[in-house]
Parts: sequence; structure tokens; C-alpha cells
Amino acid sequence: MMKKEMMFFWTAFIALLVLFFSGCTASIAPNPDDSALGGGTPVNQGQADAASPDDGTADSAAPDATTPVKQFSVEAKQFEFVPGTLIVNKGDFVKLTVTSTDVEHGFAIPEFGVNVKLPPNEPQQVEFIADKSGEFTIMCSVYCGSGHREMKGLLIVNE
Repeated sequence: MMKKEMMFFWTAFIALLVLFFSGCTASIAPNPDDSALGGGTPVNQGQADAASPDDGTADSAAPDATTPVKQFSVEAKQFEFVPGTLIVNKGDFVKLTVTSTDVEHGFAIPEFGVNVKLPPNEPQQVEFIADKSGEFTIMCSVYCGSGHREMKGLLIVNE
């Protein structure tokens, strides 16, 4: 009789583990290439140079010489983005250099089609046009530990 009880216990335990881990993976942000997300105009996403000037001046990568350019360097670390809030104006060309300083993270702003992986100490360049106003959540899209769900920032796009 004891063997049947132990077998039932272990079967239930394994089933609960499977349910728990399937729930954890479902909470990871979806790929912004999904057609349902729409919005935003990503211009270029790729690896950045190690230097990241933040002088806010336009360069040849901007889609138009009259488009204002906003540049930021963002640090991703467990479990926050620094700075935590980015403020731009609608129509700005946004250039971000995002670097993880500890483990692999993700950097996602689904409403603008942004989702990049951040290997540790490898700066990534993210560029997009802020084509809608409002407040948008910046989130980590790669599971990075127990505080992953709370790893959020804010993009404010003023009218």
C-alpha cells in the first residue's frame, strides 16, 4: 500500500512541476515580429559599437535631416533598466545603446516593434521612430531570474 501512495505523490509532484514551468514560459513577452502587435517603425536593430555618444545630434542614420534624434544609453541589470524612464517627442528618431551588465536580458517595447536580446557586456543598438504618443512599458523579454517580471521601464512619448 505504501508504494502506491508514494507513486501517486511523485506523479502529482512531477505534474505540478510541468504545469509550473509551462506557466513561467508563457509569461515571457511575445516576439514583436508578430503581426498582431503592429505599430512603430523600426529602422535598424543590430550590434552597436562600444562607444555610445549621447549628444542628441542627428547623423546620417536618421531617416530625414529634419527629424529630431534622441539618443540614450540604457543599462540592463537584475532587475532594472537604468535610466528607468525615457522621454521623447512624437516623431523623434530614437537611438538607444542598450547593454546588459550581468546576465542575458532582453529589451522590448512591443508597441514599436522592438525586441532584442542583450548578451552580457555586448552593447546593442536599437533605433525606431516614436510614431505614437503615450506611455509604453519597456520590459525584459528574456527570463533573467526571480525578479524578471518586475524588470520594467517606461517610455514616455509626448505629443
